[in-house]
Parts: sequence; C-alpha cells; structure tokens
Amino acid sequence: MIKSQLVDGHGTKRKAKIDSEGALNVVVHPHPPVDEDITALPFRQFFTDTGLSTGSSDMAVNGGTTPQLFYISASIDFDIYINSMSVIISDQNATLDKFGALNATSFTGTDFYLENTEQSQYTIANELKTNFDFIRFSGGRPAYGNGATAFIANNISGNSEGITCLIDFSDNFGLQYGVRLQKGSTNRLVWQINDNVSGVDAFNIIAYGIRI
Repeated sequence: MIKSQLVDGHGTKRKAKIDSEGALNVVVHPHPPVDEDITALPFRQFFTDTGLSTGSSDMAVNGGTTPQLFYISASIDFDIYINSMSVIISDQNATLDKFGALNATSFTGTDFYLENTEQSQYTIANELKTNFDFIRFSGGRPAYGNGATAFIANNISGNSEGITCLIDFSDNFGLQYGVRLQKGSTNRLVWQINDNVSGVDAFNIIAYGIRI
C-alpha cells in the first residue's frame, strides 16, 4: 500500500484529514469556489409544443383525438438540470375534483415522462386528471386557502379561479440537482395532454433549474 497525503498547494503545508469514520473533512463556504472552471447559470423556460422557448406555451389544447406534447429539449451546448416546475390551471368556478372547471370524469389524464437514451420513455407521473391530482403530485406546495377554498386562488387568469403548485424534484424524489437533460442528446422532459382541455382559461407549466 502506498501512503499519500493531500497538502495545500499554496505553501502553508496544511494537510487534509480523514476522520475515524473514513470521511474527508471539508469546510462549507457560503460562496462557490472563486476559481471554479464551470459556471452554472439559472434556467427558466415554459414547456412548449416545440421544446424551445419560442414555441407555444398554451397547454389548453385538444389532446382528446391526438395527444399533444409540451416539452423541454436538451441543448446542443449545455447540460440542463430541471429541479422544479410551476403549474397553473385556471378556470372560472374551478374546484379540486375537476380540471379547471371541466368535468374530468371521462378524462384519460395528463402524463409526465422523461425521454432519454437509456430508457426511451420513463414515466414519472401519469393519469393526472384533476386539479387535486396536480396538487397531490406537488406534495401540496404551496399550501394556501382553507376549507372549501383550500388550494383555490382567485384572479389567476383575469378573474378566473384556479390552482398553482410547485413540483420540486429535490423534495419529492431526492434528486439534489433535478432531472438532467444531457447536452447534444435527444433527451427531453415531456407533458403529454390526452384530453380536450381547450375550455380552460389558462394552463401552462414553467421549468426552473440550472444550465451548465
């Protein structure tokens, strides 16, 4: 066995220490390393019908005959990590047991999945039919209102009621950095609309994360 030591390269002769449990002790600083070679930048984009920021983000469409896809595509030049999504579904007289204010009894539901090179389609959630299904997928975040108005916000789109929820991949799934869309790949994160939801006043989803 060859013994080795990690020594500070600035002439201080400080040495890295391994504790009794085999862990390398480090100090967490309140800022990234000043000599970091890779710069992470904020990422924000609507899910669109082209996967690009220039596409349509209006998800209030008729997917009952042909499923409609809204997605975030991988970049040619950067890795994208999606770590949360903000959902808005707005309609007059919306209640939790409906989709907006549409009767969801006969709906097939909305599917959410990842397409990547390892698995052609990896389902994360499926058959999301009602406002409450989206609230539950988010883990009830954020919690607002009470009683009959729990999770129903006013004036989301014009004077329409609706829901807004945040789906966090770190809190829900333990993915610290979120879902990776590898640069130069055909990876994409997809919402598939399987029903006619064109009657709601607003339905869109924004993805948040980092670009490296």
